[in-house]
Amino acid sequence: MRKIVRCFACLLGITWGMLALQGKGVQAASIPASAISVDYDAQRLQVKQSDKTDLQIYFNVPKIKTVKKKNVDGTIDKKSVLTSSTWECYENTAAGVTIDLSTLNRAKDNYIQVKGDQTADPVTIKIPAILSKVSASYDAVADQVTMNDITDKKNPVPIQNKTFEYRVGNSGWKTYAGDDFTYYQVRGVSMYFRIVADAKAALQASALTTLTDLYDTNDQQVRAYVVGRFPGKEVKFRVAKQASAPKITVDYARHQFKLPKNTEYRVTAGGKQGTWAAADATAVKYLNLSEIAGQIGKNTSASLEVRVKAVSNKPASRASRVDFEMPTAAPVVHTRDTNTSSNLVNLDIYDNWVGQDPDDPLLTTGYRYRQYTKEFQGVCLFNLTTEKFEVYISKDGKAPVASSAILSVTPQVASKVGIEKETLLPSTKVKNGDRIYIRRKADTKNKVFSSYFAGLGTVDFQPDQMN
Repeated sequence: MRKIVRCFACLLGITWGMLALQGKGVQAASIPASAISVDYDAQRLQVKQSDKTDLQIYFNVPKIKTVKKKNVDGTIDKKSVLTSSTWECYENTAAGVTIDLSTLNRAKDNYIQVKGDQTADPVTIKIPAILSKVSASYDAVADQVTMNDITDKKNPVPIQNKTFEYRVGNSGWKTYAGDDFTYYQVRGVSMYFRIVADAKAALQASALTTLTDLYDTNDQQVRAYVVGRFPGKEVKFRVAKQASAPKITVDYARHQFKLPKNTEYRVTAGGKQGTWAAADATAVKYLNLSEIAGQIGKNTSASLEVRVKAVSNKPASRASRVDFEMPTAAPVVHTRDTNTSSNLVNLDIYDNWVGQDPDDPLLTTGYRYRQYTKEFQGVCLFNLTTEKFEVYISKDGKAPVASSAILSVTPQVASKVGIEKETLLPSTKVKNGDRIYIRRKADTKNKVFSSYFAGLGTVDFQPDQMN
């Protein structure tokens, strides 16, 4: 067990003993540099002599005093002088002596001295100050931590060519090598960063330096081993927690997704996950199903994920997800008798499945007119099912791109199946030359898109052809 003796009597006794030995021809020397090592991480110094030359090892943290000297011309010179304070005495053993350095102020240059009862010439060691004005920040986009020297707060300088280490909570320190911190973004975490301490090392002769700005009490420039650094100042910062997922609004009639501003989206279909694509940074984005159809391909189902984009101080939010089935194909329009596609008389509308009974249409069409005057009253749609359909009246013959002019086709009442339901497109809304399109109506409650449109034909009412 090591013993620390802090009594002046012991020191005086040893000093007189050393003087007596010197009087007998024994010269004072220093402890060999190779016998002294500093563990900067553990913040301790060790002296281990192979031959245990000294019975006691002495340790001192000298003070620096400013000495002023007035010159003949009235000017004043100032010198920094290293003056010894109380020497601490440690009993030397075969295992050597370990001295705690953790009480030193790491933010300033530290000077320490070591000597023995036989090797009485002190060895002076300078441990340079750590960077005390530092900051650390986490870039959530790049998933990268940067440490800065903020000695000049207005102009922070990134710290280069240094190794950093980090910890979270009460975990141990781990060397930072561009580690993946994205998993911390889920819940958020406080993190501590610092510059790694220099490795434990014995003093090297090459580190012995003459300090031109520091003197001893004999007015000689101090010779010291300038070595290593303690662990850097711990800097705390926070990896922000992911925000809640944004809301996705689906318009099943328009085949459209409403995405909040500053979001990004990706599509998954057929087991293949797409990459994130930016929506709109400043406005709501109306994403049409046709814009992502290429990523869905021939798959009948897909999913869309949406999240708020990451910024430097905030990670991307959690993602909202909507699963959907692709719209069904357009209804099949079948012409009967001698009807042509340019006329709406006696058209049958079928589903798109294979092998459907040709005598079991979903809807039929015709014109309404006054029997005697043959005055055109509109287009009739007869729904033979309980399904809901919609029609679009195109004035320019082009297929619909919006829902503003879409009219519903009344379905049969479930309790009265077999009684066809007639929907009239009145002559106030439809004219000769208008083209009619039809589709299955969207079912928002069950998250079903409307089907694609089928062209029924062009209104071509000819009174003289009516019976």
